[in-house]
Amino acid sequence: MDKEFPIHPMETFPRRELFSQMSRRAFFTTIAAELKLRAGQAEGANAVKIPALGIMEDNRLMDFIPRILPGCEIELRGEEVWGRLEHWSSANFLFRMDRLTTFCFNQVNGQNSLKEIARAVASEMGLPFERAFALTRGMFLTLVRAGVCLPANNPLLG
Repeated sequence: MDKEFPIHPMETFPRRELFSQMSRRAFFTTIAAELKLRAGQAEGANAVKIPALGIMEDNRLMDFIPRILPGCEIELRGEEVWGRLEHWSSANFLFRMDRLTTFCFNQVNGQNSLKEIARAVASEMGLPFERAFALTRGMFLTLVRAGVCLPANNPLLG
C-alpha cells in the first residue's frame, strides 16, 4: 500500500531550527514552554529550546507528546486547516487536508507520543514506520512553527 501514497510534503519537513527570526507572537507562545522544559536543567537534566526541535534526531524526538495549546480554535476553510489562539487577531494556515494529514492531525491529543502517532499512521495508512514518522514529525513541527502546538513533556529530562 506504500505505493498508493507518493512522498508527502510533510515527510520532507526541513531539518533546521524552526524560527530564524522569531516574531513577538512566536516568542510569547514558546517562552513558557521553554521555561518549563528548562526547569529540570538545574537538576542536571537536558533542556530543549523549542526552535531546536527542528534539528533534533528522530530517536530523541520520538517520545515527545504534542499538545494543541489551550484556547486554540481550529478552523476549516475548504481543504485548508487554520489555527488561531484566542489572543491572536488572525488565524495561521496549518496545512492542506488529505487522508494522511487528517488522520495524523487527529492523533494529536496531548497524550500520544510522536512514536505512537507514527505507529497509528503506519498501521492505518499502510506506510513503513520511517515514512509515517517523517510525516508525523513534519506535522508536529508545522504546528509548532505555526504557534498552535508545543510539547506536553520533555522526555530528555530522564
